[in-house]
Amino acid sequence: MEPEPVVPPKAMLPCPNPAKPSALAVSLQEAADLLGVHVNTVRREIWRGNLAAVRIGRIHRVRVAEIHAYLKRNETRRPSIME
Repeated sequence: MEPEPVVPPKAMLPCPNPAKPSALAVSLQEAADLLGVHVNTVRREIWRGNLAAVRIGRIHRVRVAEIHAYLKRNETRRPSIME
């Protein structure tokens, strides 16, 4: 008997093409889970203008491509020993 294939949760799906804006968007809680932060941190970053979100009625959604871009913008690099 074969084990059932493991399907990742919706929030963990990779962005199809980070170079193009994606129609795939997640809730603020799902964005927080992807970023490894509290949902209030996501709200604060949206309010500060550091993370783009789409508001539909009273619900905010964050595009997965925007999460990738946010991570890229806030990436820190460890200085090389050779420098």
